[in-house]
Amino acid sequence: MAVAAANFLLNLGSSSLFVDEVYSLGDASVPLGSLMDRLRDTEVTPPAYFVALHEWIGRLGAEAEWEVRLPSTICAICLIPALFDLGRIVAGTSAGVVAAALGALSPLVLDYAQQVRTYAPAMLVIALAATCALRAVDGRPEARRWAIGAGLLVALGFSMHYTTLLATGPLLALIVLTGSLSRRVRAATLAPVAVVVLALLPLMLDQLESGRQAAISPFSEPTVRNLLSIFGTPWDSRLAEPVVYKVVAALITTGAIVWMLARGSTQARVIALGASGPVIGSIVATLVSDDAIITRYTSISAPFALVAIGAAVASFGGVRRAVAIAVVLFIGFSGTLRGHDRDARFADARAATEAIESRWRPGDVIVTPANNVTVNLPMLHYAGLELPPGADVVPGEDAEGVEQLLAQRSRLWIVFQRVPADAAAGLERRGYRTEMIDRYRGTVPITLWLATPER
Repeated sequence: MAVAAANFLLNLGSSSLFVDEVYSLGDASVPLGSLMDRLRDTEVTPPAYFVALHEWIGRLGAEAEWEVRLPSTICAICLIPALFDLGRIVAGTSAGVVAAALGALSPLVLDYAQQVRTYAPAMLVIALAATCALRAVDGRPEARRWAIGAGLLVALGFSMHYTTLLATGPLLALIVLTGSLSRRVRAATLAPVAVVVLALLPLMLDQLESGRQAAISPFSEPTVRNLLSIFGTPWDSRLAEPVVYKVVAALITTGAIVWMLARGSTQARVIALGASGPVIGSIVATLVSDDAIITRYTSISAPFALVAIGAAVASFGGVRRAVAIAVVLFIGFSGTLRGHDRDARFADARAATEAIESRWRPGDVIVTPANNVTVNLPMLHYAGLELPPGADVVPGEDAEGVEQLLAQRSRLWIVFQRVPADAAAGLERRGYRTEMIDRYRGTVPITLWLATPER
């Protein structure tokens, strides 16, 4: 846990807020009575996380990046002992130790430990659900409590993210098919899940009908890179890794899951099925609807995949086990190291806005990139925090608005993701000179130009 805490807390507030994080804060900031209507318009996610975030922000006054990300970090740290316990139940203490170590070094867990999103809390919840489910079927005297606890946690997981049911479905099937549990206990396990699913079904259908999930289609196409990413889910990160890294990560993860399905116990096979569910679901969704080959949908399976890897590694003996442990830890460490790279941070809208604020003059206008919500929404967020009230921010796709600014001879702060080759010449033809150019590194590099009209 100490390694995980150091890893997940390091640079927690260094990155600007990502576009999805800005949405999360906007969702959590509305009155709870308006939350469901808001989520219909902005998310394809159920409400539980946003309710919790609403309370976190409102009661603690959390505002800074590290403060609003801290709940995810705490959940990710707590995931590590949950992985140890789950791995120990499935395949012994060695498997638990390896699974916990890999969780502490997982680039994917690091990524979501430092995001204002539901994924890290949801991973913790389904790991706990799996632990409860497996304990409910191993003949313990208190099996009834463990089974009902599993049902409650599965229901909570679904209220945090819809894809959790793809991972937890095999757990429910295990409980239902276990003859040692009475019919009443099995019914009591399924009841909270059924209630929550039915309660949230109208919201889910409304969100899917809105088509918002299509917004990520450019990033979730069925390319070789994206397919390798979901097959190696626990090793994925926000920074594009070398193809060799992705191939090795996908082979290790897939191989461990296949090994558990072929040679593991019934409990191990249930975990392997849970690890496979979101991956298969993403592929099926892509075939029948919108592109969904992206690890934000398969991240829920990461705890089960890590346990599968731990179990497979622990099955080796002697030198082979030592070598396997060294290999998987090296891959995890190298991916995590890249996750802390300066280029792995999100588009640095905060630094760009601070630069604008330091030289702001009345009448200045910010022009953001055309049709680029990844940059535009964070820029709007930080402009609202850093700049004087009423500061104008004009999206680049508003061609008429930009023309009016040029005609009015306004001083322009222009934000580019990709700078056109003729940008300087184009501004010069319109009677503008370039006064300043700043560049900001990140997963989405941005360039800030200060263009001043010639007098």
